[in-house]
Amino acid sequence: MKVAASADRRIWIGVCIDDFGLHRGINDAALELIGSGRVSALSCMIDGPTWREGAAALRSLPADRADLGLHLNFTEPCPTSRRIRSLPALIAAAYAGMLAADRISADVRSQFDAFEDALGAPPDFVDGHQHIHQLPVIREALVTEITRRYGRDGPWLRNTSAPPEERAQAFSSLGWLKRKLITKLGARRLHELAQAAGLAQNSRLIGVYGFTGSALDYQRRLARWLSQARDGDLLMCHPAAMLVPADPISAARVTEYQVLRGAILPELLERHRVEIVRLSARLAGARSGVRAR
Repeated sequence: MKVAASADRRIWIGVCIDDFGLHRGINDAALELIGSGRVSALSCMIDGPTWREGAAALRSLPADRADLGLHLNFTEPCPTSRRIRSLPALIAAAYAGMLAADRISADVRSQFDAFEDALGAPPDFVDGHQHIHQLPVIREALVTEITRRYGRDGPWLRNTSAPPEERAQAFSSLGWLKRKLITKLGARRLHELAQAAGLAQNSRLIGVYGFTGSALDYQRRLARWLSQARDGDLLMCHPAAMLVPADPISAARVTEYQVLRGAILPELLERHRVEIVRLSARLAGARSGVRAR
């Protein structure tokens, strides 16, 4: 959504919907919100049950409408999933040195292949379902694969570093702990690898919470995130247009969808002088030009 031009400086951020392809409710919400300019990126789960039909819809989008990214999956069981572990088991294996690097590299490569086969172009960015892209072994395999495929003109990588905040300022201890844990699980090391490879990243990650609360709670969170935003931040969201009983965060997804499509978002953008942009078009060094899709 473009905020009306004015003399005062605007903060520019990306807004990304995760889990595109996981189910139809997510796909429908994503396509609507992209169409209305309220988000600027979609993170695609290429082994999700509704990925194939979702990819067909994405191929018809104008190339400059949204960043389309690869949502690496090692934890979500899907019909065509590879070796899947629960998130706690994957974290434990990664930090215990028990992940087989050759298998991880092959899985990363196959997910890039599937994305490119479906959309006919490389991803604009890469992240991970439940932020697994920053874990040991996976992060090294990811940066190596990007460099092998694209050199220093590769996609930007999601940085999970959270804005600094005091515990007393957080909306809940659960949300505060979740933000801290995500950052600690590998943001710094992934940033070092990205810098060495010449790959761009968003400045910080905002939008993390415990998937609890009402629409009013989410509006308050959204207001706070936008008030804290600085250039290059990425606001992560998980909207869906319908309840899906098998999805454990389905209620939170529908709440997010209702807020993001409502009147409050443009009001908050104007209040905090924030503009939603495609990060690939703004991040310095991300690429020399816009890739055709």
